[in-house]
Amino acid sequence: MIKLIIFDVGGILIEKIEEKGMYQNIAKFIGISHEDYEAARKQYWSLATTGELSLKQFYEKVLKKHNVDKKAEDIVRKHLEEYEKIQRVRNPEIIRIIEDLRINYEVVALTNTEIEMGEFNKQNGLYQYYERAFLSTELHMKKPDAVIFQKVLDECNVTADEALFIDDKEENTEGARELGIPCILYENPKQLKKMLEIIL
Repeated sequence: MIKLIIFDVGGILIEKIEEKGMYQNIAKFIGISHEDYEAARKQYWSLATTGELSLKQFYEKVLKKHNVDKKAEDIVRKHLEEYEKIQRVRNPEIIRIIEDLRINYEVVALTNTEIEMGEFNKQNGLYQYYERAFLSTELHMKKPDAVIFQKVLDECNVTADEALFIDDKEENTEGARELGIPCILYENPKQLKKMLEIIL
């Protein structure tokens, strides 16, 4: 019997993040090409999502590598400004689904984020809809690794077959499926409601 429902955040509660456009704007602000920016993300983003590297430290590395005379703090500010445009638009249908689920189930968030982004989201109430939010930077683990899902199960005192994980990215479900956690690959609110009716 399902007791715990684990939700991803980006792409479900908030609309799919148009990462390319967002990062293109940041790269332009820095004064480097989008390709150079993406190369840096590929090199360092795993460290950023597990909290080993802050956004500020990430941008310090980018500025140093490309010999750009700007302050990392200003780039972080731009990053948050770009993200805020997306974060403030929350899907009311998903909020209603979460509220309904919380009547009978424990509902938590599990999200890959960065240190500054996680704090920004806390301050702006993004996690208020869940009973608890598990952030990759605070756990020093990230999706899709099975260890982060096991941590959530342990913290919520449930077994894998008592949990359900919902994410909009297939690759993020790999660790959950490895442990035997049932998963829903999110497409839209209507599809999610239908899948929940089948599983619950």
